[in-house]
Amino acid sequence: MLFIHMAALIALEGVGIEAPHSARDQILKTILEREARYWDRTARRAKLDLDPALLRRAVAVATLAGARNKSEAAALLAAVPDWTDATGGARRSVARWLERLYPGPDWLNPLQPDLLGEKLVATVLEELPELARAVLQIATDEAAHRALTVLTRAARHYEAGRAALSDVLDANLPTLASLAITLAARTGDPFAHEARNNVLAAPQWEPSPQFIQYDGSDEVAPGLTRARLELEVRIAIGEELPGKRLILKDGLVNASEPEAVAIQVRDSHLAGVSSGQAAALHSYYEARLQRIRRFEELVQSYGFRAISSLQAIDEFMATGSWPVDPFPGVVQDPLLRRAWIENVIRLLKEHPRTFKLALVDRQACPLMRRAYWEIVGDRCLFFGVVVSLATTCALGHSFAPDVVAIFLGIFEDLWEALPSSSHDTRLVVARLERAIRHCPRQPRSAANQEAAPSRRI
Repeated sequence: MLFIHMAALIALEGVGIEAPHSARDQILKTILEREARYWDRTARRAKLDLDPALLRRAVAVATLAGARNKSEAAALLAAVPDWTDATGGARRSVARWLERLYPGPDWLNPLQPDLLGEKLVATVLEELPELARAVLQIATDEAAHRALTVLTRAARHYEAGRAALSDVLDANLPTLASLAITLAARTGDPFAHEARNNVLAAPQWEPSPQFIQYDGSDEVAPGLTRARLELEVRIAIGEELPGKRLILKDGLVNASEPEAVAIQVRDSHLAGVSSGQAAALHSYYEARLQRIRRFEELVQSYGFRAISSLQAIDEFMATGSWPVDPFPGVVQDPLLRRAWIENVIRLLKEHPRTFKLALVDRQACPLMRRAYWEIVGDRCLFFGVVVSLATTCALGHSFAPDVVAIFLGIFEDLWEALPSSSHDTRLVVARLERAIRHCPRQPRSAANQEAAPSRRI
């Protein structure tokens, strides 16, 4: 309907449409040219001697970020290269002109409708690609959120919008990280989710010094480090804290395994190790077994949600190991792999309100391939950052409320952005049952094969 109205307006002015496939762009371009004549008339009345390119850029800044007052507006206009070194008075004169240009609740209001504003922003970004980055460096949080929203919408139709969105995220991480993630969760827009994934996969999300980190290179037993032992102690402390458990991991949480699996992996680890290494492994696995025994009680008391990938389940059933976390180790027996998945199915069925598992496509969450974390209530965070598919480069924890709040918010935004089918208990159970059906059977031993009677033909 909007384009019908625009096309009618163009027809009244005697402008034809060349071809159906270009109608949308041509209508928007023609309406923009009409608006440019309006900008020129009003600027001359305001005694502003500005060429059409500068007027166009000023309106693009207003549309991209907006401003609540004249001071914010004048500051934002410094993002336009022509006005970077201009006096504050010159920019305030332009801000006063913009304030009268389009009515709205703010000092700077956008060109409407949105489709027209996005076309203007994309057009200006083609001639001035650095404008979006400059705006974001000056903008308030509110203006930055608005700019990300406009860029996200423009990215759907214009290469200049997509390039600018990528550029501002690269240049302003981690400042814009939470804004991009929140935007993805609220809009459901695929380009917003792409922006979110770029944010979460970026190298700037390596653990910062505010975390307590552990060097994982001091090995005390096969595959086990002092870092891991220390982390296990901290996890035990964290589990004394009240609160729900939220986990992002490319695989199932270790505490959801049956005791038999942990015991089998422990025994395979203990085979052939020194007495000193055996003591370290015993300490680690005893802590693991305690977690397993308390896990269902914690689920019932506080609730549990986890995000994992479909691919991780299939890889575990085929190989016996999880792709990100090198622990608990390889589960050699296919029957024990099956038992682990069956235990998770049981938890889903018996505790549908407090035990939730989301299974997603790994490609939709790149962060999952390089990090995992567990949040305990609003008090504690445990994390690992992956340097390859087989090892971790850092393990650590934080009890800092602001740090925990950031990761808690990211998890909640990720969960809200997921399609409901990904954590629908019935569908998740069906997917896990399908993985079990495709699980390879335990091969018979050579002795059993020799004892087996031959079949007559």
